[in-house]
Amino acid sequence: MIWLSPSLHRRPTLTYFSCAKTPDLTLYNKILHEQFNSPITNEIYKQFIEGLKKIAPLQIVTTNVDLCLEQNLHTRDVIEHTDLERCADSLNSRTPFIAKLHGSVSSIASTVFGKSDYQKIVGSNDYLAVVRTIFSTASVVFLGYGLQDEYVLNLLAENEGNHLLFGNGPHFLVTTASGPPEKGVYRIGYKIAQHPDHRAALTVLNFIEQAISSPVLEAIFASDDQKQQKSESGFFISSFWPSGTHLSGHVLELGNPQQNKLNAIVGLGFVEGELRSSETVAFHDLAVGLTCFDRVFLPLESLALLHDRATSEVFWALMASGAIKFVDLICQPFFLSTPESLIGDVGVFRAQDPELVETRSSMSLVRKMLRPMPGKEAEGDKLIEGLASKIVVFDDSERLNLPGMVRDALLLPRVSQLLGYSDYAETNKIPRWLAFPTLRFAHLVQTGLICNQLNIGASRVPFGGVSLLSAAFVIKPSEQSVFDYAGFVMAGVFGSNLSEYLEKNPGLFLSLLKFRESTEGEALRREFQTVWIQMTAPNFRPA
Repeated sequence: MIWLSPSLHRRPTLTYFSCAKTPDLTLYNKILHEQFNSPITNEIYKQFIEGLKKIAPLQIVTTNVDLCLEQNLHTRDVIEHTDLERCADSLNSRTPFIAKLHGSVSSIASTVFGKSDYQKIVGSNDYLAVVRTIFSTASVVFLGYGLQDEYVLNLLAENEGNHLLFGNGPHFLVTTASGPPEKGVYRIGYKIAQHPDHRAALTVLNFIEQAISSPVLEAIFASDDQKQQKSESGFFISSFWPSGTHLSGHVLELGNPQQNKLNAIVGLGFVEGELRSSETVAFHDLAVGLTCFDRVFLPLESLALLHDRATSEVFWALMASGAIKFVDLICQPFFLSTPESLIGDVGVFRAQDPELVETRSSMSLVRKMLRPMPGKEAEGDKLIEGLASKIVVFDDSERLNLPGMVRDALLLPRVSQLLGYSDYAETNKIPRWLAFPTLRFAHLVQTGLICNQLNIGASRVPFGGVSLLSAAFVIKPSEQSVFDYAGFVMAGVFGSNLSEYLEKNPGLFLSLLKFRESTEGEALRREFQTVWIQMTAPNFRPA
């Protein structure tokens, strides 16, 4: 059961409402009706409603007096303040309902605001018996609620006292303040570092839905305001690997002055035979991005590969066009354990200059990957220095606590099942044999953070990523993705892969750049941007 309430501390306002009510009851009721009859909702509230709709059976107890929940959820059974005894039967029969503990604007005289209103309900044995029944027969999740009502605290304390005997509960409070359980209420913490509007609290609805119901995935479409803000389309290729043999994972042995040894695992760790195909798609992805998007983003570590495989002429032409930018990931996820242990944890490491203690610069990495030919030092150095404007630094993975986001998302039943976790696994005690699957998921979460920060609406993710995205971010994969349509524009058929052909004929990218600059090329990108906004769901929501 979900207990909803406005973020309103009742006790400081009781005197105010009592004073306002006494002089003119008719005017008081009229003002309350006007204020609560037409509440204003925003995009976050719409996401909140969509999250509630996925929970079945949906049983809500609320102290809100407006009609937003009833009107948006279309719940048939609305239990009014005067008929709360029906809550017990509905709980036992698992019937969906919305119970209005503090009355409703549809019957303004039933609303509870003033001191005398509170005295009436806390003095009613029937009313308290109903609330006591709720706590003793259901697990309650308090959402948007500060637990400020004294009678609720007293009933929770009483429920906790009976807990050892009857085994009822437990109850949970979704809050930004961490801490131990109080009066039998456990805290579900969330952070507002990335989104101060508290949207992270809505993640708990996804946990509840996945735990009690069958999979129901639905795309979250961009709002009209979001559509207007997206003046430039972006495409992020999170893993760019042309043909050939590449090391996709590394196992490192670390040490420190105290002679403590640690093992670190980094990368995605794909091996031959694990993927359904060893055929590369890197250059096909790049061609699709250049054709259908205003900007293509690549990991900075792929710069040398692009230069070598595309040829120097094509590489510098791509740089001059401004169509490509590189994302420098200062912090990367890794798995850490002691050499003798089969259990470890996920963390992030910060790239530093080996000769200095400070974070290494993007250009220091570029200069290690590209070196001018003898006799061309002046010209080459000028070109290399020009790459500084093509690099975007992303270093928020540490600040936003990427490891914590990964651990929280591992609690989602579908995510843990896809990665191979058992029902009894602890998210901070990761088996070594699940290190690479967990790192692949961390890569996806980090990709979501990058797309949010850089306003990138489309991303090409590694093999298996679509299924994990669906489970973690509540995104419904369509039969044909935006990328499939973009590939169709390039090759004329669905499921095409021109990567091998483009690698053998990199000069075709020069023709592609000419098309980008043409009126037809710009019109195609604008048209594709419309399709992209309508189909994609760019709202990544990690816990």
